[in-house]
Amino acid sequence: IQNFFKLFKRLAGMTGTAITEATEFGEIYKLDVICIPTNEPVVRDDRDDLIYLSVKDKWEAILEEIKSYHDVGRPVLVGTTSVERSEELSKKLTKRHAIQHEVLNAKVDEAEREVNIVDGAGELAAVMIATNMAGRGTDIRLRPIDRGALIRHWQQRNLLPRDAKADMGDDQLVAAAYRHIASTTFGLKAKDLNAMTQDEIHLKLLRHWVGKHGMAVGWANARWWKLHLLFMAPPWHDAEHVQTLSNEQCLEILDRVPDFAMHRLAVWDQVEQMGGLHIVGTERHESRRIDNQLRGRSGRQGDNGSSRFFISIEDDLMQLFAKGWLMKALPKLGMKEGDALEHRMVTKAVERAQRKVEERNFETRKNLLEYDEVMEYQRNVFYGIRQNVLEGQDIIDIVMDYIAEAVADACDVYLDREYVATQVAEWCRATLDVSIDPSKIRLDNPDDLAKQVRAEARAEMRQTVEVTLGEYMSDDLDPEQWDLRSLSSWAMSRFRVDLKHSQLRKMNVQEVAELLTEAADGQIEKKDLAGLTRFLDPAYAQNDLAEWVEQKFALQLDREALMPQPSEKSSDSIERVSQYVLDKATEAYRRRELEYPIDFVLEMYATAVQQDGQWAAEQLTQWAQRRYETDWQVQDVAMLELPQLRDKLISAAEPWLTNGKLESLVDQALTDHEDAQALADWAQQRFGQPVEADQLDLVGFSVGAVE
Repeated sequence: IQNFFKLFKRLAGMTGTAITEATEFGEIYKLDVICIPTNEPVVRDDRDDLIYLSVKDKWEAILEEIKSYHDVGRPVLVGTTSVERSEELSKKLTKRHAIQHEVLNAKVDEAEREVNIVDGAGELAAVMIATNMAGRGTDIRLRPIDRGALIRHWQQRNLLPRDAKADMGDDQLVAAAYRHIASTTFGLKAKDLNAMTQDEIHLKLLRHWVGKHGMAVGWANARWWKLHLLFMAPPWHDAEHVQTLSNEQCLEILDRVPDFAMHRLAVWDQVEQMGGLHIVGTERHESRRIDNQLRGRSGRQGDNGSSRFFISIEDDLMQLFAKGWLMKALPKLGMKEGDALEHRMVTKAVERAQRKVEERNFETRKNLLEYDEVMEYQRNVFYGIRQNVLEGQDIIDIVMDYIAEAVADACDVYLDREYVATQVAEWCRATLDVSIDPSKIRLDNPDDLAKQVRAEARAEMRQTVEVTLGEYMSDDLDPEQWDLRSLSSWAMSRFRVDLKHSQLRKMNVQEVAELLTEAADGQIEKKDLAGLTRFLDPAYAQNDLAEWVEQKFALQLDREALMPQPSEKSSDSIERVSQYVLDKATEAYRRRELEYPIDFVLEMYATAVQQDGQWAAEQLTQWAQRRYETDWQVQDVAMLELPQLRDKLISAAEPWLTNGKLESLVDQALTDHEDAQALADWAQQRFGQPVEADQLDLVGFSVGAVE
């Protein structure tokens, strides 16, 4: 994919999350990443992560977080890392708190609903669970709040009594809400509740909430010298102290609790006034970019909003990079099941873990790209040639280049000084199962060559026996550790020597080596080396070259022309023979250009004759008249056999392709037609192929363009 993108002359893109991938864009695509300021300042409150010891505690906290925001009426977007976890959270949310919500998993059957689901995610009390939430094609816009809808929602979430009405004043509704909450929170009877003033009820609730939620702001006053207080300070406001707090003091404390809004209930008419969209991340992704995409759904265009990620030590990311030190440190800090750890240091540690994963994944992609560079070069060359062939550009030049390259390679191989010796070595490997260095082979006469081959074969066999025998028998090992079974099998399969175990136990290493060497020498002496005689032919290499040319181009070459001339250098001989073979091959190809269209047409003609001989003769006559400007008649064609027709067509074609008749025709057309459109019309009528006027360059017009 990277190499595909790099094919473009200009490459650019725009996304809100590219800054974390700036290094990869720079190293892979040579692209700079520039961060453009937002249209409106971002006021979203991105809170520090909450970390738990277990996944179970994390999901419990997530459920309570969603409920607390949903009860008030703030919309919530929950991001998960997989479809399975989205569905699992959906079931728990329905079963535990009966909260209506939407699940967005990019399933095919839900694709048409996606935009509508996302569009409604900024409405009153909306809850949406999404997997890997990115842009989804639309912004989440914060909506106005209908007064009646807000009252009905509070009643459904048990924040308002059933007798509350929309025509009541704002203060009346808030007072009724606090009175109802106090009744359910403290279990007060109606007469006790009626005996209390609204201010007393409100203050009682505020002190209760401070005692329950005040711990969230306690760490700010902790002493740095006591490390556990830095992370998990106890409630700063004990029970006795809480009861002495005034209304204003309670409100000030609760204002600093990030996830709490019950103390500031109001009959809002905009979701923006409630705090905007709240983002809940159920797990950190391996890439910060994905997390930023999720956070970026909130706080758009200067809107209010907030976000928080929930993490457990058992999450995949934490297991990879943070499990060791956290699992050891947290219990020492007094953390237990159900406790939450929140601090900027922890959030930074998680981000460092994410950067490690990103760096690892980037290195993987970079290495893959580097290994792909060789194949990418081959693809570019191959598809470049393929495109030229498909478009009919320079086909003759491409073919001739391939022919010239093939001929040059073949001549270099067959006419090399070591070619015959190399072939002898290959023959010895196949016949004697021995490897002989070609540089040691002398091609003087058959007897000397046979003696040399046998001597080299015996020397290699001795070395083979010595090396292989050391694997089964060795003076450095106790005889009890010798692998005599394998040695016996090898001796039989390699030298046809039957060595029993009992016999081997009575022999030492030297005796076995002499026995096997003698057997090897005997096998070599028995080999028939008459096949070496053919390698002594002075024209052996030239004959192989001639056979290759015949097989490749169906050409019969003059063997004398392939032989080196007296006092001719080897390089000069190879160059001369290469040019000779290339000329013959080029001539054969040119002949094939002339014959192939005729053979193809005659094949079609032979098939058509079996159905309607008269019609077939008419079609062939018209083709010959149009292509070669013949004056043939149908009856003349119908009377000829296929071989005669072939000879007659080749005779008609030769003047056009070999005697310059086609070039003369085109030159005359260029003189007669100065207008490009007129020339295109003539070419299409004459050659039967569509030609566009804008394809014709009248200044550099060539025969190849017409062809």
